[in-house]
Amino acid sequence: MRFGAIAFAACTMLSTMASAQSVRPETIKDDAIGWMRVYNFPAAPKPVVVDHRTYSIAQLSIANQIANWLQASFMPTGALGDAVRSVSEKLSPYNQYTASLPQSYGAYAKLYTDLKYDAARKIVPATNSNVVFSILANGFVGEVALDLSSAERIYFTLPPFALQGGEAGKVLEKTADVSAHPVLGKYPRFFQRNSVNGNRQWVFLTRDYRLPYTTVTRGEYIMAMQAAVMRRYAEEKKKLDGDANRKYAEIAIKNLERDHAARLAMLKTATEKYKGRVNEPAEISTDQPSSLLNYADVFEGTGNSGYSLPVYTIDPAVAERAKSEQPLWILVGWTARDGRDPVLDHLQEAVTTRFNFEYLHNYFFAPEKVKGQAYSPLPKR
Repeated sequence: MRFGAIAFAACTMLSTMASAQSVRPETIKDDAIGWMRVYNFPAAPKPVVVDHRTYSIAQLSIANQIANWLQASFMPTGALGDAVRSVSEKLSPYNQYTASLPQSYGAYAKLYTDLKYDAARKIVPATNSNVVFSILANGFVGEVALDLSSAERIYFTLPPFALQGGEAGKVLEKTADVSAHPVLGKYPRFFQRNSVNGNRQWVFLTRDYRLPYTTVTRGEYIMAMQAAVMRRYAEEKKKLDGDANRKYAEIAIKNLERDHAARLAMLKTATEKYKGRVNEPAEISTDQPSSLLNYADVFEGTGNSGYSLPVYTIDPAVAERAKSEQPLWILVGWTARDGRDPVLDHLQEAVTTRFNFEYLHNYFFAPEKVKGQAYSPLPKR
């Protein structure tokens, strides 16, 4: 290579390094970085179909409104923001259990925290690392009971954070607590462990200030467990019947038959034991029911858990009503403050002091109170 080519290559490398210079978080932790773009989304032009769900013009226009309200409410500080409109997650082989959920739509603020300077010295995302503030009509959150759930019906719990994250979780939950907030404190809340992009504080805004989920009874839970046991047996049997290694398959089928008989026997015991209590709320000792073989009792488990968690589901009638033009509830969530990250402190401040949740509630659940009024954020304190 000639000297000129070497010099050109070196200059190109230096230019690339300069254009990709990282932004040190401590240098911008209190700076209003702002939004990548302010969209001012108009009304949606046409419906959208995703899998078996059809989102109407009215529903998509609500998602656009929410995105606009988010951007109007605060200036991302210490992070670079973007507004993203959202509908229910597209189905895949790995999330078929979400098929029975109500269709959800809304928007979220995606706040990028790993930043760099581009060639024009403009701050841009360096990676997809981000925290979020979301507002979703008919949104779902919960710890899904995977063994029980199917495309026809989902079952889940809302476990306390101490069960999800140990004793340290109680401190984190207290740090992000909004029980004293004049609006958010009125509604049901759920603090969820999230190791991907931060623990999440969730609030259910509802017309009647009650959790929008349906509580499962003991009788319903036993029937759901029976269906799960039969489903599991059929799936495993089908796999083994098609296994080319017949010697292995025959041994595995014998073990499967043994375990299946044991599960059916335990369910028969549970049916008899709780036959006079079928209408009581189902409460279980873990957020993930297993195949029954590890537990002495369907509800009490081994008796050593110390937890008694209500089991919830989504009533099919509720999922049907969610197809209407107006939300049944609003799920608000944000990456929770942990007391160590300035970006999360600023986000918590934006959520709790700038976004106008009273207007949000009234707009959907008491429209006569805000008739003719445009959304405006709360004034800075």
